[in-house]
Amino acid sequence: MRIPRGRPLPQGTIQTADVGTKLLRRYGLHGKSNVPSIADQLFPVVIVDDLQGQAAGWWQSPVPGGERRYWAYSIIAAVAGQLGALLLQNTSGKNVVMRIEGVSAVMTSPNTYRWGYATTFPGTPADVFGSRDSRVQGGVAPFLVQETTSAGGLITSIFQETIGGAPLGIIPVDVVLNPGEQFGIECETANLQLNAGIYFTVRNLNS
Repeated sequence: MRIPRGRPLPQGTIQTADVGTKLLRRYGLHGKSNVPSIADQLFPVVIVDDLQGQAAGWWQSPVPGGERRYWAYSIIAAVAGQLGALLLQNTSGKNVVMRIEGVSAVMTSPNTYRWGYATTFPGTPADVFGSRDSRVQGGVAPFLVQETTSAGGLITSIFQETIGGAPLGIIPVDVVLNPGEQFGIECETANLQLNAGIYFTVRNLNS
């Protein structure tokens, strides 16, 4: 029931506070509202931090500033007396952290390969990598990749497996590379061709 302004309220009428009064009470404000009432279209808003990226996980944060997805793949030719290896280095001073997500390895005959942290990064880096995200193009990569052969001992084994000559697809991996650390895949028999791939993400340490 609408009561004209100035007329007394009928006995037993329950009054409710207007929006302005409710805001004063809710937030502990002192004094009267500057206006008799606040339009119904206005309402309080509480601003909170955007936690969407944190809830989704750091590897799903968008570019720029978030992760950049890359692949590194190479065919390391057979060399007599040498083990083929594909190495990845998180370059010191680039202020990034890297997460290895998967590896792949194929050899010309059934044999054993290993992957894990690399003890060294010899030789000259190779341009055998690319982006897995079309939004990331060009620029200087904050990492180095190398295809190499050695007498062995480049990899501190985290895992090793005997495989045949047929591809096994990408094997899930979960290894973090901090600045200055290396990761690699190595064939454990000399004079075998190694087709190796590493799939990883890169994220700024301060993001």
